Amino acid sequence: MKKTAQLFLLLLFINHFSGKAQQYVQLAVDSSHWFTTPFIIMPSPPPYQYFEYYLLGDTTVSSVSYKKVYYRTEWSSNGYGNMTSNFSLYALLREDTTNKKIYTIPIQNFGNNCQLNQEVLLYDFNLQVGDTLKASNLCLLLSDKVITNITQGNTWLSSKTFQLQTMPDELYEGVGSYYGLFEVIEPSVSGPSPYLIDYCRGGLNNCKYLNTGIAKNKSTENVYIYPNPVLDYFTISSKENFEFEYQILSIDGTLIEKGRNQSNSRIYITLDNGLYIIEIFGINKDFRTTKKIIKIK
Repeated sequence: MKKTAQLFLLLLFINHFSGKAQQYVQLAVDSSHWFTTPFIIMPSPPPYQYFEYYLLGDTTVSSVSYKKVYYRTEWSSNGYGNMTSNFSLYALLREDTTNKKIYTIPIQNFGNNCQLNQEVLLYDFNLQVGDTLKASNLCLLLSDKVITNITQGNTWLSSKTFQLQTMPDELYEGVGSYYGLFEVIEPSVSGPSPYLIDYCRGGLNNCKYLNTGIAKNKSTENVYIYPNPVLDYFTISSKENFEFEYQILSIDGTLIEKGRNQSNSRIYITLDNGLYIIEIFGINKDFRTTKKIIKIK
């Protein structure tokens, strides 16, 4: 009898935490901020361009409730923490928490396929491994994407991460994607491509990097790759010394090489000529950046 009671309590304990881990995390939360910046293809001094989305307030369209998302962009030599330009209304968001889908009515558009002034599907988080996201259904996709893995937790929240077959493409429940909120979910092969550098939920005080000094000290404005184009080696250069992990991906997202090194040290490579993506992560997970390198003979 005692063993039966213990087993019953154990099952209750497991079910409680299993249910908690699977609870859907909402995206449309007031006072949320998303900061993005384009890739820097070649080393260059600042200033750099930053983009910010800010979700705040409600409105109704045809008796349907939406959240308002504002936008601004600015060039800065001091990171994204001191932006002073004015916000303008960018889009409206509607969240279907039952079906785990995010809809938007874009008011402005800077590079995605979302039609202006009409409701379109922005994100679908009701996914299983093996599901295919159709570009014909989601306006942030340029091609169909297959969900290859789902894990709990990511850089920004303890929510689910949906990995797509093309690295570094990922969706983050409650946040958006690796690239941002309204950014196309596809690495660019011909020019700058934005990616999410910081996210704040419930106000700027909750930003991961903004208030720690990390974003200012270790971000794309202080981390360079040279020489680029690359012959036999390259150096990840910074004014600071830090240890990092890196992975080199082909432009279609295939992992080519990965390793661990120290800033301002040479990394020797044996790659075919072409364009590659390199992701760099601080060992202490205190920063990350993604850049492109061109391999030549």
